[in-house]
Amino acid sequence: RDLMALVEPPCRQTMTSRMTAIKKKLQEKMSSHIEANVTNIAVTTDIWTSVTNEAYLSFTASYIDLDWTMKTPILATILMNERHTQAVISESLGSVADQWSIKNKVVALVHDGASNVKEVGNLNGWYDVHCAAHKLQLCINYAVGTHAVTNHPISKCVSAASRLVGHFSHSPMAVGELMKRQVSMDKDKIPLKLIQYCKTRWNSIYDMFERLSQLRWPVVAVLSDRNVVKLNDAKTLDIIDEHWQLITELLPVLKALQIVTAIMSAESQPSASCVYPMSQGLIKNHLTAKEEDSKVL
Repeated sequence: RDLMALVEPPCRQTMTSRMTAIKKKLQEKMSSHIEANVTNIAVTTDIWTSVTNEAYLSFTASYIDLDWTMKTPILATILMNERHTQAVISESLGSVADQWSIKNKVVALVHDGASNVKEVGNLNGWYDVHCAAHKLQLCINYAVGTHAVTNHPISKCVSAASRLVGHFSHSPMAVGELMKRQVSMDKDKIPLKLIQYCKTRWNSIYDMFERLSQLRWPVVAVLSDRNVVKLNDAKTLDIIDEHWQLITELLPVLKALQIVTAIMSAESQPSASCVYPMSQGLIKNHLTAKEEDSKVL
């Protein structure tokens, strides 16, 4: 308190004014750079919701400038108070493009393919492109049954694993014991933490399964310790052998999907030319059923 009284921080209005000035300066610099160095732009857009339940529309420009460097600046984040109709979204995107004087430079609009975003690009004279990585993720979610409430065996396995990881996420005692168990089993390895599945975070099923597979025996040891986990909790949290087996079977397939998703989602390099080769590689190789595969796999 004494320090803040000494330095006399500026008031809110002064800070707002300074931030506005910085924004204007950066915008002028970016606008000049785009005008002088950029010929074609692909726009990526998405509507997302903040923690305060406010909807925003993002406008990200992707382009290769004259020195062959990939750039992906976010040119606008718009508060969406109106209904998210096709017309409103189209008008909002067109307005941003006009503000930056790039409407004639935009050649494509990449989006998640939602019904209210389809054909929005065409309304502004741009090609509409459904994000390949997002479409792949929709396929994965459908295949493992996490797209809806279902009794799909893989979905049940994901739920069981997520419930177990959730316990460790909320129990400092369990986490601490998990670290100790790992050190006691292998002193040379750095202790790891479990990773939780998040439906909106791509590849998180693979991340959760891979880490659980790595830490299976330390996790089982912690669940068996009655000083850390109560018997009733252990019975609820323990993953059955069939699910452990399923996790082992799924990891090679999910790893291939994880790699392809990561490449398709690359920000620092163009990925369009990779989509068809990788999709065909998945279908013809990694996703081809083998005689020894289980029915669920």
